[in-house]
This record gives sequence, C-alpha cells and structure tokens, in this order.
Amino acid sequence: MKVFLDNIKQEKGLIFAFLFFSSIFILLIIMIYPGDEAAVEQVTGLEDMGDWEAIYGIVYGEGGEYRFWLALFLFSYIGILYTAIPAFMGTNIFSMDNDDNTLDLLMSNPITRRKVLLEKILAVLVISLGSIVYLFIVVYFSSLVIGQNISVEILFASCIQLFTLLVFISLLSIFFAVLFLDSGRAKRYVGIIIVGSFIISLVVLFSEELEFLKYFQVFYYYDSATTILKPSIDQVVWDKAVYLTIFSILLFGIILLINDRKDLIPHYSHKVQEKKAKEKGIPFLFFFIGRFQHRFPCFVEQIQSDKPFIYIFALLLTVSGLVTPFMYPGDIAWIGLSKTYSSIDILMSAILRNHGVATSFIGYIATEGFGEYFLYSGIVAAFLGSKIIIRDQKSNTLDLLFAQSIPNSKILKQRLAAITLEIFTIFLLNYVAYIVSIIASGYGVDYIPIMGVGIFLTFLIVITMTYLIVLLCTFIKNPGKAVALSGMMYFGILLVFMIAHTIDQIQFLSTLTPFYWIDRIRILYEQTIILEDVIVTVLYLAIICVMLFISFKKINGHEYF
Repeated sequence: MKVFLDNIKQEKGLIFAFLFFSSIFILLIIMIYPGDEAAVEQVTGLEDMGDWEAIYGIVYGEGGEYRFWLALFLFSYIGILYTAIPAFMGTNIFSMDNDDNTLDLLMSNPITRRKVLLEKILAVLVISLGSIVYLFIVVYFSSLVIGQNISVEILFASCIQLFTLLVFISLLSIFFAVLFLDSGRAKRYVGIIIVGSFIISLVVLFSEELEFLKYFQVFYYYDSATTILKPSIDQVVWDKAVYLTIFSILLFGIILLINDRKDLIPHYSHKVQEKKAKEKGIPFLFFFIGRFQHRFPCFVEQIQSDKPFIYIFALLLTVSGLVTPFMYPGDIAWIGLSKTYSSIDILMSAILRNHGVATSFIGYIATEGFGEYFLYSGIVAAFLGSKIIIRDQKSNTLDLLFAQSIPNSKILKQRLAAITLEIFTIFLLNYVAYIVSIIASGYGVDYIPIMGVGIFLTFLIVITMTYLIVLLCTFIKNPGKAVALSGMMYFGILLVFMIAHTIDQIQFLSTLTPFYWIDRIRILYEQTIILEDVIVTVLYLAIICVMLFISFKKINGHEYF
C-alpha cells in the first residue's frame, strides 16, 4: 500500500485547504437559514424565476421546511464545489509523476503497473469518501444545533448520491491523466466538462426547446436535492445514481485498458510543445500582446501561463452577467424575497438588511451579485497573487528568466501588470455581459453607468487583495504555504467582515477590512456616488502603491525567481 499512502501524503495540502474552505461554506449556509416561515416566503418568490427543477431537481410545494433549505442552498451547490477534490487529485495520477520526473522511479518498484494504478485510484476515492463523511457529520450536527432534525436516512441517501458523482469525476479525471500523462492538459479537459455542465444547466433553465441538453451534463445525474425533499427513505428514487454508477464502471474498464496498453515511459514532448506555445502562441483575449514579446517578456509569459485559468473565470462571469437579469423574478416576487432576507438575523443578511434591500431590479442585482463577486474574486486573487512569486520553482522557467538578465523587481512589475490586465479583462467582460443582458431584458440603460462604477470599485477591492497576497508571498518561500495562507487570508478577512458587521458589539472590526469601505450594494441600490467613495478610492490607490513599494524592495533581497 506504499503507493496509496504516498498519494495521500502528496495531496495533504489540498485536503487541508478543502476542509478549511468547505467548513466555512457549510457553516455559512447553515447559519443563514431564515426559519421555516421565512423560507415559505422565499419559495413563493422563487417559483416565478424559471424551471429551477431542471438544474437542482427542486420540487416545489414541499413547504418551507429545513430540508428545502438544505436542498436548495447546500446540496445544490456543494455538488459543484466538491468535484474539486477528485478533479485535482485524479488529474495528478501518473501525470504528476511524469511532470516531476519521478515516473521512472515509480515504475521501478517491484509491483505491477495495474497495482500502482489501482492504489492511486483508491487514494482518490478514499479522500473523496472522507470529504463526504465530513460533510455528513457537519450538516447533521449543525441541524441539531439549530433545532431542525433531519432524517439520518435521507441525509445518508443524499450523501451516497454525492459520492457517486465524485466517483465519476474521479474516474473521468484519471482517464484524461492516464491518456495524456500531462496533468495540465488533463485539468483543462476536466475543467471544460465541469464548467460546461454548469453552463448547460443555465441554458436549460431558460429554454424549453433546449431542455434535452440536460442529459449531457454531469450534474443532471446528481439528484441529491430531490432526495432531501423526500419525506421517507422508501420514496427515494435512485435511477440517476444508477446511471452514473454504470457510466463509472464503463469508464473504469476503459482506464484499465489504456493503462495495460499505453507505454508509460516518461513523455516529455508535451513540455517542449508548451514552451513553444509560450514563445509563439498568443491567447485570444490578449491578441494584442504579441508586439510586447521582446520588450516585456515576463509580461507576455505571465499571461501565457495564466490563460487556461483566466478563460474559465472569464467564461463564468460572462455567463453570470448574461443570465442574472433574466433571472429577476419581478417586483412582486422580489418583495417576498426581500422580506425573507430581512428576516435573517446573521451574516450577509445583516449587510443586506442594513441597506434596506431594494424591492426593484437594481436591488436584485445589488444583492444577488454580492456573494458571487467576492467568492469568484477571492479564488482569482488567491491563485494569481500567490503563484506570481513562487511558481517558477516548479515550472522550470528559472534558467529562462536568469538568461534574460532581468532584475527581480522588474520581473515582478511586469507580472503584476499582466495579472492586473487579466483581472480587469474578466470584470470588463462581466460588465459587457450585463449591458447586453439588461438591454435584451428590457430594463433600459439607466442602470448601466452606475453598475459600471460598482463593478469598477469591486475590481479595486480585488486588486488590493491580490497585491496584499503578493506582498505576503514575498516573505514566504514555500509554495504550498504561500497558496494556503493567501486563500485563508482573503476568505478570513471576508468572514471577519461579515460576522463583525452582524454583531453590534464588534461591528467596529468590519471597518478594518477593505470590504467595508467600498459599499457596492449601497452604490448600486441608491444609484449615487458620495464624497466618501471618492476619498476611499484615493486611499485604496495609495495603499496599493505602498504595498508595491514594499514588495519591490523585499523581492530584490531574496532569491525567488
């Protein structure tokens, strides 16, 4: 079982990071439960918003019970988030050994190739199962704390369905990893399938003619939400879980066949192709950077390296901007929803309640986009900000950088310029998508200018947090610690802001976070800019300049690149 244990140890950083972030996510969802009466009003508002059953399997008419809240907000999203574990671990099967030049050592062990593969697969499945057990324990005991007893059998059945989804994603990731022996390429294909499934589910939501597409996205076969709404274990329908299990068995057979026949001698040709792509290829969104190839090589190299990640988030925020206005339920339904929000006494609801939660289209945009922006932005900031300093240690680009005789501070400046452009492009695409969708939805153009201001100020927060993470990483040489601490810092500050804003005794702590000073909800809701916004924007720019100065001074005294 040496290969099995080694694989578990290799992914311990991913495991700890996931436990931290999933704990925060689950506890936040449990804590913002508004109570049965308020949930009934919320259900009434949601019924007019579209065919939500096409995405989540939600069945209306069940009342405002705690089970509905779990089905709608927890298990509906947790299935998407939890796929990160098998996707990252599965794509590292063999391909990570190939990338780290340890495949020869692995193959020299006195065990068969199939046994090596099976132990690696077992490691992925065990970690996935452990995450499900952890989810079960947290949800069950949290429900007891808030006095909403949920059936152990129903919760267990729902977790089993989630596990079948993770098994399929695990095997799908391993399939691409064994096929290509390239972890980066495997991650791209798995990411396209997961993000594509999410987008297809949104398309199905607003188009009855394209409803047949739901059968071609993986989340359709994860029907945990409907299971939670069942009153008893006898009424649980397992057909979709059975289909997913059959798909997994077939995929497992294909993996074994490829593993037995594929030559596992280390393949390094993909690295040569990637280096050529970095030298010649120009990403679609940044087609104009080719002319800077020789004058600002680190600027172009940073964009080339980040392009798969940037494409994914650009696609997510663009789709979000396109569909959000169409999801507006109308003034009457939104009044019911706003009453639900105003009845919640903790966390994000307190922020919304303090603003009055406008019962209008612009109020809907202001509130619905709040959490989404800072969730996506946190991932972008943590990833780009932490990798900008320490990624050369594993990407074999040190010689290339040193050969150009460029000072460390200049490399850092060019890379910061690149990620600033990347983040700006993501937000710009989101803004353009909002403009198109608002006009197509018939809401007029009056909201567009103030929405642009709100999105720009959100962008300013993200850049500030990204540069703060860069500053942190200049003091850390360990890549794993840099990534983990950057993520904990961003979401920790966001959590402090939300909790402190809720409790009057410690509300002053929220003023110490950047999220307090740029009030995106108020700006969109009131459709006005006050002097405080201008002053805070100037201060933010000053803080950014100070962080840049410290980072440049620090980077010249350390060997990071």
